[in-house]
Amino acid sequence: MENDRKLIAALMSASFVIPAAVAAAALITDTFSSKTLFVVLMMFVMLPLAAAGAYMWATGKGQWAISGYNTMPKSRQEYYDAERMSRDVGKLVLATSLVLLAGLCSIFYLPHPTIVLILTVSFTVGICSVYAMRHHGGAYLKDPAKSPPPMTGEERKNLKIIAGISAVTVAVVLVVVFFFIGSGNVNVYLDDEKLSVDAPMVDTRVYYDDIVSVVIRDDVDLGMRIGGFGGTRVLSGNFNNDEFGDYTLASYKSVRTHIVLEPNDGKILVFNQESVDETVSLFEDLRDRLHPE
Repeated sequence: MENDRKLIAALMSASFVIPAAVAAAALITDTFSSKTLFVVLMMFVMLPLAAAGAYMWATGKGQWAISGYNTMPKSRQEYYDAERMSRDVGKLVLATSLVLLAGLCSIFYLPHPTIVLILTVSFTVGICSVYAMRHHGGAYLKDPAKSPPPMTGEERKNLKIIAGISAVTVAVVLVVVFFFIGSGNVNVYLDDEKLSVDAPMVDTRVYYDDIVSVVIRDDVDLGMRIGGFGGTRVLSGNFNNDEFGDYTLASYKSVRTHIVLEPNDGKILVFNQESVDETVSLFEDLRDRLHPE
């Protein structure tokens, strides 16, 4: 028991120390960027999962985390080889966590990121599918000749309650996500001194004196979202493309015309309004404030 505790403590510690070390190294060498932030965040999410999988594989414990088994009545759990089940699930969790981590991080450093992402997801789904086919519930019976007894009325009732709560929770989450992804606006304000752009996960202020250039374009490649909001109506937050590198975007998806603003700190700001005419009008107003007659 003591060795198991030391093992999980060591694995979890490593899963947090590694991304912290990557972030610290990037900060020390002045190479920290939104790409680095994404990689570090993915490490903080995936490495603890990989650590949990490694622990289950090594010890055969952690059955409480196995979906299906953890909600099974104890009278039925006794018929299954929980240790072997835990080891196999641990292998699956470890493998899929590391594959997803490698795939999600590599999309920034390899050509054709969409293809890389599709291959990563497909490979992960393939691993899970093979596991599901080869390790169905009957494969873990201690004695294949002895099947678990039918559930009692009380057990079936408890299972229905759990399923009902899960279904309601999923439904609520889906409704919230549905309304959230369809929301959002790009609000741009011009006052006597500065430009203000407010959008989901964007709150930017640029003084006119700090603007190096501003143009209006119909051919901006938005690139990839690094950290931000991606709804059905608005894209906003930190993005990256080959032309600008890391930049800030606040864009209505239905409008291809964008205003591209370069401040003196070099962080490009790309934004538009809900129609081409509104975007053009905003650009002209901004230009007039930068170059008053």
